[in-house]
Amino acid sequence: MIDINMKGLMFQTQAFVRALRSSDRPGKVINLASIGGFKPNIDFETYDASKGGVVMLTRSLALNLAKFNISVNGIAPGLIRTPGVAGMDDSSTANVDQITNRVPVRRLGELDDITKVGLFLASDAASYMTGIVVDGGSLIA
Repeated sequence: MIDINMKGLMFQTQAFVRALRSSDRPGKVINLASIGGFKPNIDFETYDASKGGVVMLTRSLALNLAKFNISVNGIAPGLIRTPGVAGMDDSSTANVDQITNRVPVRRLGELDDITKVGLFLASDAASYMTGIVVDGGSLIA
């Protein structure tokens, strides 16, 4: 999990930034973190640690790459309606309901919610944004 979530992200970002800098072009990096990177979940220690690393990497890169006109933002979803969530057993359904009740918008996130944020962050409309994390309000609850 650390290899995929941290090393893979770092190596991919390094290659992308090298290409941008060699051509003196601006760019945007969008990382997929998780609210688990900000507050821990029961029985998800490795996942939460890896996503905490993604959060800090995103913030550090945002700080250090801004001078090259490269913005770095992260999306930190809470619980998203995915096949994995849909396949949870009945005992987990109560946990999903408890989580949903603690989210200010009172619903699971949809894949389209994440896609729209990614498209926005990649657009010129987000040209003054860097270091932002999008989480549906989960961290304020």
